[in-house]
Amino acid sequence: SHHKVAAAMDARFVKDKLEQMVGGGAEVFLDSDNLQDLRLLLDHVRESDVLVLFQTGEVLERPYCILEINAAVKAQVPIVALNLRGKGYDFMKSMRFMQHLDTELEKVNPGAPALLQANGLEPVEAAYVLSSVVPNIISVEWNSSASQHVLTATLVDLTEQMRRAQPVEIEMSRNEWLAVRGAAKKTLTGANRSRQHGEPPAS
Repeated sequence: SHHKVAAAMDARFVKDKLEQMVGGGAEVFLDSDNLQDLRLLLDHVRESDVLVLFQTGEVLERPYCILEINAAVKAQVPIVALNLRGKGYDFMKSMRFMQHLDTELEKVNPGAPALLQANGLEPVEAAYVLSSVVPNIISVEWNSSASQHVLTATLVDLTEQMRRAQPVEIEMSRNEWLAVRGAAKKTLTGANRSRQHGEPPAS
């Protein structure tokens, strides 16, 4: 799963190398190479042994990447990640964005929430699933400018993580998650209001 503008070349390179390294006739699915019908995209995700998420600055703003992650979680497909150095993925910023994806997505990608809904995924459900799962995914750093030796070592690490990966269980119910998110938002709003009026923060 990747944002093509930021990671198309990396994804193709990794796909070709993984097919050589995994062996056993294993197929590494890359939609730009393998997908003939966009409607079948999520079926391919559900039938996969593991999903590799390429972490770049805007990947979580792309509706099809969101749909792929959600489909993998719901189908109990393990997810591992490659963090592409220099491509703008910020772990803390991404965590905050995912927690409020249902209100923030439209701001950064107009029309994306409507596309999620057209594919049966409510934006608040996407926020719940992604914020509960993605921060717990094992992430391997990928530096495309590194030496061939380092790239090979990174791919070996990735394949090992793929073999060992287990589905991430969501421990908190959606209602519990909504309650925690709401409480955190109220606390933040209260702290901001206190600062505006020059009041010390509540202890």
